Amino acid sequence: MKKSVIAIFLSLITMLEISTNVYAHYDSAYWHEERETTPYIEQYVDWMITIPDSRRLSEISLPGTHDTMAYDSSLPFGNIARTQTMNLEQQLNSGIRYLDIRLAHKETYFQLHHGVVDLGYNFDYVLQTVISFLNRYPTETVIMRIKQEHTSENDRKMLELFTKYYDKYKDSLWDRENSENPYNPKLFELRGKILILSDVYSIYQGINYREVLKQDEYHLGSNWDLYRKWEVVKDQIERSDKEEPGRIMMNYLSASGGAYPYFVASGHIDPSTYANRLSTGLTEPGFKNYYLDFPRTGWFGVFATISFEGTNTLTADYLKSRCIKRAGIVVADFPGERLIDEIIQCNYRK
Repeated sequence: MKKSVIAIFLSLITMLEISTNVYAHYDSAYWHEERETTPYIEQYVDWMITIPDSRRLSEISLPGTHDTMAYDSSLPFGNIARTQTMNLEQQLNSGIRYLDIRLAHKETYFQLHHGVVDLGYNFDYVLQTVISFLNRYPTETVIMRIKQEHTSENDRKMLELFTKYYDKYKDSLWDRENSENPYNPKLFELRGKILILSDVYSIYQGINYREVLKQDEYHLGSNWDLYRKWEVVKDQIERSDKEEPGRIMMNYLSASGGAYPYFVASGHIDPSTYANRLSTGLTEPGFKNYYLDFPRTGWFGVFATISFEGTNTLTADYLKSRCIKRAGIVVADFPGERLIDEIIQCNYRK
């Protein structure tokens, strides 16, 4: 009898160990393939054509990318620095309408940075790429957050340099001076234009980023903080759907620190789109009340592994299952077709 119990115990341990490694997970809410977009994703290239002109910015749900330009596979620090795989043009063609642009002040120009990492592009490249896209698809608009990154120039110098760009590209930038509501414009004003969300206090040619009601819990101490991150994401989804209808809402699905950006987005053991999920180390039935929104995998009778799940999949599932009508601006690392689609679909629910 004793030997039988030991044998069953050892078999169970083996089953649980295997379950942490063999259950591959593919969900197109997360996308980490280089040089290509999610299949069929470019159906969203001009999705805003279906949104009424009278909608205010606060009433539109927009998919966005965090650290938009950090997509090159050759970036130093690899999985720490990289937050995207689609390049800027692919992101726009895929329906992304919010860009997170980090600017290092280089005396006569702005260079794109992610922390200390030079991303290899300047601000002219970003503006010209977006303007070219908007010229082809004038029904669309792009919301562009700008902030200073890596350098620490004062507000006066930031304004002086930005104003040179503004004067150069002003025909393609939303003009708050002529808006009937400079804090919450209607879509007809924004079509074919870039709206600047300024995270630099002195830059006034747009909307101040501080006016946006946002969730940006961006630092995780370890992988096991992922559920806490998901809980604040979920709370912000509910707040966007039910509260503050006249305010622009924003929800960052991204985080890093003690966890890689790809892990936060996917819950995977490595960056691949098709990688296995990572196990939390907990199992059912003993821990059935833990991490309730995380998946149970590798069922063996009443036993199962509790695995991590990424914020991209959790958010796409939640938007659909709860029939969310207003998600605000949802900002992600490595967004895939399903996440982008679920954010866009919020605009059509009544």
